[in-house]
Amino acid sequence: MDITNFSADSLINSGKDLIAGTGVASALGLTSNTSNLQQFYNRFGQQSIWKAETLSYKINSSMFFEVEFDFRPSSSTIPKILREALVQATEEDLKYFIQNVEVPAFTVDSTEPFVTELGVVTNPIAILKPSSNTINMSILNTEYPLHEHVFYPWMRETVSHHWCYDERPYTIANIKIHILESKTSERLYTYILTGARPTEIPGPTLSQDAVDSFTRDITFTFNNMFFTTNKKITGSVLNQLFDSFVGRQVKDKISVAKG
Repeated sequence: MDITNFSADSLINSGKDLIAGTGVASALGLTSNTSNLQQFYNRFGQQSIWKAETLSYKINSSMFFEVEFDFRPSSSTIPKILREALVQATEEDLKYFIQNVEVPAFTVDSTEPFVTELGVVTNPIAILKPSSNTINMSILNTEYPLHEHVFYPWMRETVSHHWCYDERPYTIANIKIHILESKTSERLYTYILTGARPTEIPGPTLSQDAVDSFTRDITFTFNNMFFTTNKKITGSVLNQLFDSFVGRQVKDKISVAKG
């Protein structure tokens, strides 16, 4: 069965709103509640256009992301320093300088039985936590480096012997790492790290004959990390992709027939 062999008349007369891509997969007898790729390949062939689109769109595509810093307190001077360093830009534009992020894993930590005044507590308490309270980011090493001009003053605040602000001793940031849909840039899900502050800034590697590095890492420590989904997915992801694919094929066929 090859969807490219469907006639425009048969599609128009089917009485189904195929152009809208509503339920096309189920209308053709495809059930992929478990997102089983194999049944698609069995029906359309291992070398089908469908397979190529599936692999390029959902499987082999890289994970696009953007990083957002929400600085606290509101009176913090770090955003002002950042705006001055970026020149005619805001702290929102910091995301364009972040090239790589190493997000910690989630892990389950259980406690051993312990003794209390009322006896031994034998039921262990399990908590979900990040595998590490540090995160590394690779940031572009520009001619006016953000490492020394922004993150170093921020780090210096964290070791100050007095409170830098009335609300809190030093600047922290809630860091949001948004994972984006590869074609629409829609935010699919987000890692949120609270209470982040820089704890390590590597110096530059200097040499007259060396090739300069494009990025340098910065290590942040944070208090907590959690995960949130921004988009509600209804039905199988592959069903949605298949519906979109068939819908475009049908629309092209009808356009040619009418032309």
